[in-house]
Amino acid sequence: MNPNRPPHLPASAPWFRVPNRCRDERGSLLIVAMLIAAVIGISLVSYIKLATNSLTMADRSFYQTSAINLVEVGAEEALYCFNRLDDVASEQQAWSGITNANGTSITWTIASDNSVSTTLPVFSVGTGVTGRVRIYCTRYNPSTDNPKVAVRATITPAQGPAVEKWLEVTLRKRSLWANGMVARNTIVWSGGNASVDSWNSDHDNNPSTPGVAYGSTDGPAHANATVGTPSSTNGAIDVGGGVIRGELLNSGGTILKSSGAVLSNTTTGTGWDTSLISADFDATFPTITVPAPPATDKNIISSSSRPITFSDTLPRTGDVAWNGTYYYEFGTGYNLSAAGSATSVVTVNGNVIFLATNHSGVNVIDLGGQASIQVTATGSLKIYTNGNIEAAGNGMVNSTANPAAMQIYGTNTSVAGQTIRFDGNGSSVSAIYAPNATFELKGNGALNGAVVANTIKINGNGAFHYDEALGSVTTGNPFGIVKWRELQSSTERDEYTGKL
Repeated sequence: MNPNRPPHLPASAPWFRVPNRCRDERGSLLIVAMLIAAVIGISLVSYIKLATNSLTMADRSFYQTSAINLVEVGAEEALYCFNRLDDVASEQQAWSGITNANGTSITWTIASDNSVSTTLPVFSVGTGVTGRVRIYCTRYNPSTDNPKVAVRATITPAQGPAVEKWLEVTLRKRSLWANGMVARNTIVWSGGNASVDSWNSDHDNNPSTPGVAYGSTDGPAHANATVGTPSSTNGAIDVGGGVIRGELLNSGGTILKSSGAVLSNTTTGTGWDTSLISADFDATFPTITVPAPPATDKNIISSSSRPITFSDTLPRTGDVAWNGTYYYEFGTGYNLSAAGSATSVVTVNGNVIFLATNHSGVNVIDLGGQASIQVTATGSLKIYTNGNIEAAGNGMVNSTANPAAMQIYGTNTSVAGQTIRFDGNGSSVSAIYAPNATFELKGNGALNGAVVANTIKINGNGAFHYDEALGSVTTGNPFGIVKWRELQSSTERDEYTGKL
């Protein structure tokens, strides 16, 4: 008997088996489905792995960028301390009493070789991710050498290896007057035939010897003046019919001139030499740090408290000094104003600094007639102010031939927020840095020195003589970065490995 014969069929009934094709097809479909599921599973695993790798790479890229930011933070912390050196009683104090933006104290360690180093407080870069910044400076008290700052930033993620960036920057004291006449926006001559040239008050390259006056035997006129603006606006420089002995610098705008204008690199040249125009000039205007002596070492000046009179010689008996310099802080509303005879003189016979940084919108110095402030051959005057200066006639006299002996710093942070105006037929020997101020030279006088302002206006037949020696004046000026180098190889990092 056939075991597969259905039992309900009679024995005599014919029977044969029909293949179960549906069952075979179901088996095939199951195999195909399993293969497809396997492919999908493999694809999903590959996709998840790819997504995970992409996320890891994105995280690493983010940490790399964060590490760059951290080394820049380290460089800025060191630069901040270097730029305090001129404003503290001792060089060591420039590296003490420092707090970061969160109010956390930063402690610098000065080594026996005069290097200085610190480790900044831990940064939080993300959940479970920390950043550490170590800083090393070759000298804490540089004099003539250019200090180097090395920074190592390490970011430790929750998983995976740490990310590091190493940076080395070389610093150098900058001169604010490396160029003679620089305006943030416009320079305009009007109403006459202004002239520009240069001389060198430090003809023997020895700052300890007296300077020489413009046009003297030892200080002849040169054709090394520079007049420039980083503006690319057409007409940002309008020289009228003036005579320029040197170079014109801008960022590509049209320079306006009248017939008869001269641009030459000789003191006797004529014509307009377009090869002396540079159209790729750029400039930065650093913020000036106002000196901050201790309160007990400042002379507070107001209308009711030891006012300065136009018969005083500074320093006066009883005035206090800080590090050999006499600081006179002008109270709110106090100014030096006079329009008197030749006897109305404030004489500066020592190292004097005026601090008048709460005078925005008002005149700090207003001199008319024959009233004047006069710096003697043994004196020096620096003025830090956000207010206006109006000096007519012989208003501000520098008896030395050295413009560095009379420095004016405009501290107003609003563009066009202050005015510095010299009006008359006399000459002013001074160096002016006021990047947000309007500077005006009116009449037939001359400015011997340098000027940096927002706008510069020369009316009449005023003359400008740039002192080339100011290009080397760095005292009191900020450090700047002259070289920036990422240390990538182990060989490059070896110099600082033991220090960071």
